[in-house]
Amino acid sequence: MVLLSWTLNLYSQTRTITGIEIGGDSSAAQVIAQREYPVLEKDIAEGNQYWDWVARDREADATRNDNYQNTIYMSFKDDKVAAVSYQYARFTFSPYGPAYNENNMLDYYESKLKKLYRTYGKPSEQDETAFIWYLNDTVMAISTEYEYDPSHSITYYAIRVDYFSKKYFPGIGQERDGEDYFASGSGFILNRDGFLVTNYHVIDGARVIDVFINERGNVVKHSAEVVISDKQNDISILRISDSSFSISTPPFSIAYSVKDVGTGVFALGYPMSNVLGEELKVTDGIISSKSGYQGDITTYQISAPIQPGNSGGPLFSKDGCLIGITNAIVPDAQNVGYAIKASYLRNLIESAPVRILTPTNNSISSFSLPEKIKKLSPYVVLIKVK
Repeated sequence: MVLLSWTLNLYSQTRTITGIEIGGDSSAAQVIAQREYPVLEKDIAEGNQYWDWVARDREADATRNDNYQNTIYMSFKDDKVAAVSYQYARFTFSPYGPAYNENNMLDYYESKLKKLYRTYGKPSEQDETAFIWYLNDTVMAISTEYEYDPSHSITYYAIRVDYFSKKYFPGIGQERDGEDYFASGSGFILNRDGFLVTNYHVIDGARVIDVFINERGNVVKHSAEVVISDKQNDISILRISDSSFSISTPPFSIAYSVKDVGTGVFALGYPMSNVLGEELKVTDGIISSKSGYQGDITTYQISAPIQPGNSGGPLFSKDGCLIGITNAIVPDAQNVGYAIKASYLRNLIESAPVRILTPTNNSISSFSLPEKIKKLSPYVVLIKVK
């Protein structure tokens, strides 16, 4: 799921953190960092050998002129950004003269932690020093650091958030269920030949793609392969490669025309499956705008609540027509999500190296919403990658 505010955008094809792209060009990242940090200090030696580039945003301090508040660390591999770390604050505690109030410092840390909980749910791991989330192909951790300077009787306290790309650090953040999945999302089946749709960012960097389908009450795992992807518009078409796969023609049709503001919609998917469980979830709402984040014409803004894990799932109009693919949220906003318009899926289908049939008969238009969901459920899949 693409996150479009605060400091994180881990689920999109750009995966940026305050403008710096995980997996992006290292030179471009340094330019961005220099723009954001007016006073810089490259500090690669003295305990920072792991980091290739360090910048510090200094602030004036009456007692120690080298005190600083914010620091950014970046690690590069193959001229790409492999890891980014932010030291969001460094507080000074001194028994002499004015010192920063410790309660204020703890409130600052707690506010950061609460935002992460609201956005991503329960951490994948936690102990006394850190909270860790495994998010698609990135691992995120928030922690605290203490440093005591006996020569000045001063204690420094820092709040730090780290992001590591699993592509460049494959040993970090593996799931503990024995399957070693590093990402999950949703998708939907297009036809009896096993073609299905998801977001590009769900399967980006995957070596193995497993598709979980509810077949007559039993969840069955199938292997899938990428047929074609549109990275810019965040769409991928997969095909189930197992010969044992069998399903009837989907009961919905696809509406490629742009829908009006106020159109009723519902989304199906598997949000935060590691927390909320692997049962299909449904939310409903309306199309709030014909354009998405910052006026993006490729997406709708919708009020149907969606979460990380809904990525790649179908968005239906209330009459049962597929009109979009859910892919993004704004975590600090209420009921603001985004879905890629179906016309961009049609463009990708027409560009595919093989013929892909699409469903044309909406046989559920007159059904109640619960009946529609029951009929559509076998065609909405959970996708896990490793």
